[in-house]
Amino acid sequence: MLTKGIARGLGVRGDVHSPTFTLIHEHAGTVPLYHVDLYRIDEEREIESVGIEEYLEGDCVTVIEWAEKMRSMLPADSIHVTLRTTGETSREIVFETDSPRLQHVVEELIHDADAGS
Repeated sequence: MLTKGIARGLGVRGDVHSPTFTLIHEHAGTVPLYHVDLYRIDEEREIESVGIEEYLEGDCVTVIEWAEKMRSMLPADSIHVTLRTTGETSREIVFETDSPRLQHVVEELIHDADAGS
């Protein structure tokens, strides 16, 4: 649902679902959206062989599920999103960044998430 919401915000039309078996889905929107799922990847060298670096550069948004599998490859300008189960039907969403350039984006996300509660 999170990636679908990001896609909607970027003006992506059509179906958006997890690329578990294909690794990467590309979607056209106001900027390209790349949706990556690393669930089936075991080693960072497998990720490198896919050429994922090109999906992390330029004017785009890249959503990476299981991003901890490529932690050392993530750009400094990243927003880390963690979903935690807090109950049978509830979750908590945590936004974090070490990037001064993206800090205002994280603050807006937190504000918007709090306003929607």
